[in-house]
Amino acid sequence: MSSKFDDFVNRILETSKLEITGGKLTNAFVAEFSRREDLLKTFKTEFKPIWESWKKNQGKHLISPFIEAHGNIIFRKWLTEIYPFEYYSLRLACKRGPSSVDAVMLVNYFFSPEELVTIQKNIEKYAISVPLEETCRLLLTNAIKSIPTMLSEIMEIDYRIFIEKLTNDDRTKQGFQVMVRAVGRIG
Repeated sequence: MSSKFDDFVNRILETSKLEITGGKLTNAFVAEFSRREDLLKTFKTEFKPIWESWKKNQGKHLISPFIEAHGNIIFRKWLTEIYPFEYYSLRLACKRGPSSVDAVMLVNYFFSPEELVTIQKNIEKYAISVPLEETCRLLLTNAIKSIPTMLSEIMEIDYRIFIEKLTNDDRTKQGFQVMVRAVGRIG
């Protein structure tokens, strides 16, 4: 686990206390990715030409196939470079949804024992009454749900991501796995 993960958890919990009222949690994630301006610029610079080429060759209406073709690398970079989730603890699969503009993202993340200690330490530090497992789920799902701002900018459309299903394995001494099924669509 990196010190970046520790700092990330500290900032999110300190700023939001994991409260959704008034958009506190969402705003904490926006502030978190906004502080990485150089990485956001690189992210956009890397993926904008890929989208432009796709749009020219395939058409801008084929968003689902674009996410299927490029979503794994887009989401991996978002979660491991913009946010400090561990590269090798993350599994991704992106596929087409039921229409040409819907996409399905399957994201599995395994929180290490060290990450769990960091999260628990910050829960206690800020006297947050959210269980550890729920905090893990909130950290991962809100990081995922924060990418539409950048995707909308890159693809020049209003793109949204919704969490369709959220499950997890029981926490063990080896860690805690969270599995997310997210759906992306224009809107």
